[in-house]
Amino acid sequence: MSFPGISLVKAEAEAQKIVDGISPYCTRIEIVGSIRRRKENVNDIVLVWEGAGFGLITFFKKHGILKSTGGDRIIKFKWPPKMIPVQLFQTDEARWATSLLIRTGSADHNIMMCTRAQTMGLKLAVSKGL
Repeated sequence: MSFPGISLVKAEAEAQKIVDGISPYCTRIEIVGSIRRRKENVNDIVLVWEGAGFGLITFFKKHGILKSTGGDRIIKFKWPPKMIPVQLFQTDEARWATSLLIRTGSADHNIMMCTRAQTMGLKLAVSKGL
């Protein structure tokens, strides 16, 4: 069963709890995705963060999140008690702005931006794994 979504206000509050909990382990962190786009109904919490991330596991265990999935630089889990899907995308200083752009935009917007970049002979992407 997919997550039914929650209001923007509730999503912002839950996202801020995560940010407050993991910000000591990050150089910087931003809430992106549909929350940043100010959508009325939010289906997931998406964050972009920079840093080594030491201590994140301690934070996750404290909140009962013992298992997460994703690649080396993507962490996915369900945020209790509402079991909201969360995605954390790790990036670095060189890719920070591009990561914010890509992770904030809707899929349609990202396709449009990538297509536009290609017509200009450019590439809009966040390198492998970032």
